[in-house]
Amino acid sequence: MIGPDYMGEDIMRYRDLRGALAASVAVYAVAVATPAMAQTKNFNVPAQSAATGIPALAEQADIQILVSEEAVRGKTIRAIKGSMTVDQAVRRAAADAGLRVVSSDGRTWALASAMSGNAGNAVTLPADDGYRGEEIIVTAQKRKEAVQDVPIAITALSQKALEEQKIEGGPDIMRAVPNLTFSKSNFTGYNLSIRGVGTKSISATSDPGVAIAFNNSAMIHNRFFEQEFFDMERVEVLRGPQGTLYGRNATGGVVNLITAKPKLNTFEGNIKGEVGNYNSRRLLAMLNVPLVDDVLAVRVAGSMTQRSGYDYNATTKNDINGRDLWSLRTSVAFEPAQWFRASLIWERFSENDNRSRTGKQLCHRDDGPTHVGGVDLADNLNGFTGIEVRRALFGQGCKPGSLYDDGAFGTPNGLSYSFILGAIALKDSGTGLGSDPNRPLDRTQTIIQPVDPYGGLMQARDLRVINSIRDPRYRASADLLQFNLDMDIMQGLTLTSQTAYNSDEVYSLQDYNRFTSLPVFTDTSKLVNG
Repeated sequence: MIGPDYMGEDIMRYRDLRGALAASVAVYAVAVATPAMAQTKNFNVPAQSAATGIPALAEQADIQILVSEEAVRGKTIRAIKGSMTVDQAVRRAAADAGLRVVSSDGRTWALASAMSGNAGNAVTLPADDGYRGEEIIVTAQKRKEAVQDVPIAITALSQKALEEQKIEGGPDIMRAVPNLTFSKSNFTGYNLSIRGVGTKSISATSDPGVAIAFNNSAMIHNRFFEQEFFDMERVEVLRGPQGTLYGRNATGGVVNLITAKPKLNTFEGNIKGEVGNYNSRRLLAMLNVPLVDDVLAVRVAGSMTQRSGYDYNATTKNDINGRDLWSLRTSVAFEPAQWFRASLIWERFSENDNRSRTGKQLCHRDDGPTHVGGVDLADNLNGFTGIEVRRALFGQGCKPGSLYDDGAFGTPNGLSYSFILGAIALKDSGTGLGSDPNRPLDRTQTIIQPVDPYGGLMQARDLRVINSIRDPRYRASADLLQFNLDMDIMQGLTLTSQTAYNSDEVYSLQDYNRFTSLPVFTDTSKLVNG
C-alpha cells in the first residue's frame, strides 16, 4: 500500500483490502462529495516511475492512494503540473500507469490494474498466455477504457502481439480475430467481413460493411489492403454494429488503427531490418524526440518493403507480382497544460510495382451443347456459320470441373464472346465480306477476325507462370492529415475535436485472362480507298 505516511512500505496487499474498501465506498457513495475530492490544488509532480510518482502525488494532495506494488511495477506517469481537482490528478496518474480507480471516499483512492475488470464481458485476447499479461487501454467507445471493461466483442492487438504473430498488414489480421474474413474483389478492391457482414460493391460512392478507422476517424477510402502496419500502439477490432459511434459504414464492425503517439519526456528510437529470398528487403524505423520536456515532442516512423515477384510471365520473360512500397508518418504532440492536449499527424503511403490483382485463371473449355431441348444444333444451319459457332452460342466459355484435372489448364471457348460472334455474323450475313481472302479489304470489312482467339490453347501447369503480352502495373498513393484536440472543460467533461483530410489515388493495369490470345484484329494495311 502506497501513501504519504508509509511510502515504499508494502503493509497490506490491495487484494486483501478490496472487500472492505468496496463496503466503505458503498456508504460514502450515497453521501455528498467530500471537500477533498472536489478541492482544487496546484500540483508539481515531475514525470517519473509510478512507484515513486503516485506517492508524491498523494503527498501533495494530502490523501491516501492504495495500490499494490505489483500493479505499478515497471510503469511510468507523465508530469502532473498546474491547477486541477484532486480527483482529476489521481485519474490522470492512474491512466498513465494503466490503472483504474475502483473506489474513492474523498480521502482514500484505491487503484487496480486496468486489466482486472469483469471477465464476463465480451472480450477476446490472443489465446497465448504471453498476451494475457498485457495491459491494453482501448478507445472503442471514444474514451479510454480497459479492454475488459468495454461491453463490446473486441479484439485488441498491441504492437508486440502484431510482431509476434507476424501480422504485417490488413489481410493478415484475420489470423488473430474470430469471425473476421478478408478477400479480394474486383478492380483493386477488397472485402472485409465480420460475422458474415461486408460488401463486395465496387462503386466509388458505396459504403463498406466494415469501417476502417484511423485514430477513431473513419476512412472510407484507404490503403488497408496494400499498406503494412508499423509503429502502432494497437489495432482494435470491434465486432457487431457500431453505427452510433462510427457512422453508417460500420454495420459489421470496425477496425480501428491506433498509431503510437509522441512521448513528451523520452528520447528513443529503433530500427529493424529483414532480408529473405526473392530478393526481399524490409525496413522499419522510429525516432521519438522531445523538443520541450513535458510540452512538445515529435515522433517520426516509417517502413519500406521491396522484393522480386513470385510469378513469371513467360511471354515477356519477366518476374511479376513483386512489391515496392513505403510509408512515412510524422506525429507532433503539444501539451502546454494538463487540460489542453493537441496532436498533428501526417502519413504518406506510396506503391509503384508490378503487383498482380488476380491469380492465374484456370478453365475447362466449354464447347457448348450438341442438343437444346431435344433439337440437334447441327440441323438447318442454312449456311450461317458452322456447328462450332452455334454450340458456342449456348456455351459459357468455361464449364465446371475439377481444378486437379489436366483440362483445368485450358482456355475459354472464344467463339462464345459477343464481339467474336458479331464478327462472324457480319462475315456470313450475305454481304460477301471476307468471302475472298485474296481480294483487298474494303471499308466495311470487320475489324475483328471471325476466329476463336484462343484456338484451344493450353496453359502451363505451374500456377506461378502466366502468358501475357504485358506485365502488370500497380500504382497507389495516399496522404492523410489528422488534427486532434482535447480540452478538459471541467471535471467529467472533455471537449474532443478530430479533423482529418485524406487524398487517395490508385492505378492498375493487367491482362484480365492472364494468357496470350491469337491475333484477332484485321490487318488494316490492306484497307483501300473508294
